[in-house]
Amino acid sequence: GDVYKRQIQANQENLQWLDDKNSQLTEKKATIQEQLTVVTRNLNELQASNPAFTLKFRDPEPNFDRRKVKGRVFSLFEVKEQKFIKALEAIAGGKLYNVVVDNEMTSKLLLKKDCFSGISIIFIPNNKIVPQEIPQDKVDLIRRIAEDNQGEARPAYELIKYDQNLKNTMQYVFGNTVVCSTMELAKKIAFNPRTRCKCVTLEGDVVDPSGTLTGGYMNAQTSIIQKYQNYRVTFNQYEIRNKELKEIDSQIEQLRQESETKNQQKNDLEIKLHQLNLYKQKVKESSVGRIQERIEGLQKQIVELNQQKGRLQEMREKCRNDLEELQQEQTQFTAQSQSGGLNVKFLQDRSKKLKKEMDEIQKEIAKLRTDLRDSIAESRNSEEIAVQNLSLIHISEPTRLLSISYAVFCLKKKKLSNMLYLAS
Repeated sequence: GDVYKRQIQANQENLQWLDDKNSQLTEKKATIQEQLTVVTRNLNELQASNPAFTLKFRDPEPNFDRRKVKGRVFSLFEVKEQKFIKALEAIAGGKLYNVVVDNEMTSKLLLKKDCFSGISIIFIPNNKIVPQEIPQDKVDLIRRIAEDNQGEARPAYELIKYDQNLKNTMQYVFGNTVVCSTMELAKKIAFNPRTRCKCVTLEGDVVDPSGTLTGGYMNAQTSIIQKYQNYRVTFNQYEIRNKELKEIDSQIEQLRQESETKNQQKNDLEIKLHQLNLYKQKVKESSVGRIQERIEGLQKQIVELNQQKGRLQEMREKCRNDLEELQQEQTQFTAQSQSGGLNVKFLQDRSKKLKKEMDEIQKEIAKLRTDLRDSIAESRNSEEIAVQNLSLIHISEPTRLLSISYAVFCLKKKKLSNMLYLAS
């Protein structure tokens, strides 16, 4: 019963911990849900104001692998630094809206099946497009010129991060163009006979080797690259919040399952404890219970008999002392009889006293023998263990004691008879 109670208490403590943990996770979930609501609203607003962010098309055939359509150019790269956005927008221009596919077969299939519902789409087959990479020796020369003029100049395709599988496409869109930190540097590089390449400043001004100059390209707020950068940040937040929410839901579900298990264990333990209490009550009220109570009573009697045994041992010791006195008196009696000074009255009184003491001892012995015999019989019928305990512990000693006491009694009786005979 105590074991069940301790297990129930430990189970209850575990349930309390699970409840507290669940409350914490529920509060955290509510906070994340609020954040997710805000992020979702912002994401929807960005998608609504920029339909090009979502590329919608029908599958040209059953089981078509939509991963073959990579997406619009502006969605396939990230700008390393914000200061390059205007320049990159000026370089790419309308190509930013082109749709990149894995190969020309995919683009032909999409066009043939009119998967974009009549919308004019320009495809860039990534496997067929010819990249426009600036030779490395020219790149090194451009960097030296920039250093000499305390400026910065780099090929445009080095200013973005993208999947290397799309390298041909990115060098096609941004290739053969250098981004320069100032207009003066852009002119020096564009008109230098050894470098001669199109240059764009950080403000979006374009310097062409042919001599044309285009300035004031656009406002950053209207830049599709900037808008999609903002959209990507918002979308990443949306993904993070969704992931956190799923993790919390998973933890809450795990806690729920653990709580159910602990509750079931607690119920099982309470049922077992209740059944145990009922069994104890039933045993107490049954014949087995009464036998158990009787055994306990016999055990008390055995303790009392052991106490009586102690008292008889004391009486035995007293008889031994009396015997020694009697032997001394016999010696004196013999000496007096020889000297003619025998005191018959003294001997008669002493004989009566000893006889009375021996009668009392005999009664005690008889009573103890009867009690032991009854206790042994009852214990044998009640429980084998009790019988063994009685036979091994509480029978041998009193039996031996009775034999000794009876021997003492016979010895005293013999001595007394001799004394009376001599007195007479």
